[in-house]
Amino acid sequence: MLHEKLAARVISGLRYGLGKEVMLEIQDIFFEISILVAAAAFLAWLATLSHQPIIIAYLACGVIAGPSGLRLIKHPELIDAVSEIGVTLLLFLAGMVLHPNRLVQLFKSAAFVTLANCAISWLIIFGVMRAFGFDNADAFIAALALMFSSTILVVKLLPTTTLHQKHLGSLCIAILIAQDLIAVLVLLFIGGEATGSLLNIGLLLPLKGLVFTVVVILVEQFALRRMMRQSDRFHEVLSLMCLGWCLGLSALAESLGLSYEVGAFIAGVAVARSPLAPFLTEELKPFRDFFLMFFFFTLGAKLDPFMAKVVWLP
Repeated sequence: MLHEKLAARVISGLRYGLGKEVMLEIQDIFFEISILVAAAAFLAWLATLSHQPIIIAYLACGVIAGPSGLRLIKHPELIDAVSEIGVTLLLFLAGMVLHPNRLVQLFKSAAFVTLANCAISWLIIFGVMRAFGFDNADAFIAALALMFSSTILVVKLLPTTTLHQKHLGSLCIAILIAQDLIAVLVLLFIGGEATGSLLNIGLLLPLKGLVFTVVVILVEQFALRRMMRQSDRFHEVLSLMCLGWCLGLSALAESLGLSYEVGAFIAGVAVARSPLAPFLTEELKPFRDFFLMFFFFTLGAKLDPFMAKVVWLP
């Protein structure tokens, strides 16, 4: 069996013109992912024994194995790209527990709270930054960046029963998604696409979002739902179709300027109308949790404990 794998790898390298250096790099990537998963599993076990959130274990794994630690990861950009799948699946599953009619009602309730929260947070952060001697431009940008809540952390830390079954969990998701939409607008402002940016923000982007949502709902109702009924006996096919639906629409939304997260959430809300939604949610949870581990690892890898004294001690 090992000989067959070795021969297949060599033949593949010859067929596609892969040199020795590229083959070794592929082996390094496999080694890094294997070490990462094994270390994260061990630290997660320690976290459960000490009654700590598993997220802490993933962050600690990033600090230990990242650039500030043992430097075991030589391709952090690849891990970062893989982690985007976890974030996308997280928002997709969050959307799958919210029927469109219920979501519209929640957005009506959450609109004022979201805007008020962002405005108050911005004013507080801006004032603190100015008090510490930062100029208006730096304080303005920093306040914009820090006035939002972390969708990933909130959704991940909320208990499953609260997130999926209680009004409070649904309201939290509506507020977080509204913040994500505001964040998209903020990013466009910061990016500053010359004179066309105001037109894009004020008219084109909402129009794109509306058209995208309507098309997604129609395709789900008249195409995807029928395809799922035809293959409902094969669970792996349903899971694959759901993953393809999520990732495909996320990529399409990103190309339209709506972001991966917004596209995944809209795709999930469309599937929420299907009777298979509860089953598919449970099927995809292991995929979400596995890929989210990479996300928290990358966060930990970007932390530098040795910079703490510079931050706290000027």
